[in-house]
Amino acid sequence: MIAVVAGVPGVGKTSVIRKAIASMNVHYINYGDLFEHEARRLLNINNRDDLRFHIPYTMYRLVDRAVLRKLEKVNRPTILDTHLIIATKYTFMPGFDMNKLNTLPVSLVVVITAPEDEIKRRRVNDKRVRGIGIEKHINLHQHLTIDIAAQLSALKGIPFTLIENRDGRINEAAERLKNVINEWLKGIDFVEV
Repeated sequence: MIAVVAGVPGVGKTSVIRKAIASMNVHYINYGDLFEHEARRLLNINNRDDLRFHIPYTMYRLVDRAVLRKLEKVNRPTILDTHLIIATKYTFMPGFDMNKLNTLPVSLVVVITAPEDEIKRRRVNDKRVRGIGIEKHINLHQHLTIDIAAQLSALKGIPFTLIENRDGRINEAAERLKNVINEWLKGIDFVEV
């Protein structure tokens, strides 16, 4: 029922997803947007990047649980745009943990990747705060994301794939993601059994 599409900040994940599903009949949820909404409601946070750099982990988990309660109500094929691991100033935090894996009907994991130099260039042009603290370790962050996707796949017995989003080739990445989603949708009854 849920296809998780993940990638590090600046990889172009959301752009690839939006282009891929533009003509598809599939529900889309951006986890970060939902998280930001709940953080504003629960913690009076006004800036999305404050979530990663200025709130304590215990507060982060409080907001995360509120978002999970909303996601539990998903009852149609949904693309969940998210991060599997989140870089903060000093640490990495789980973006997708066993609680989410056991609670949500995830049946596909896709990781959008790109070369480090391309991600760095994209971050320079981004209006959001990127590349601060441990987040500047792009290759490590990207490898951890792929490792977590492989673990989610093995633990849940679901497929996962990697899609590269190179500069100037977003249409290719979006077409590949669209094909993966279409195959996932065809097999959704089988996956859910």
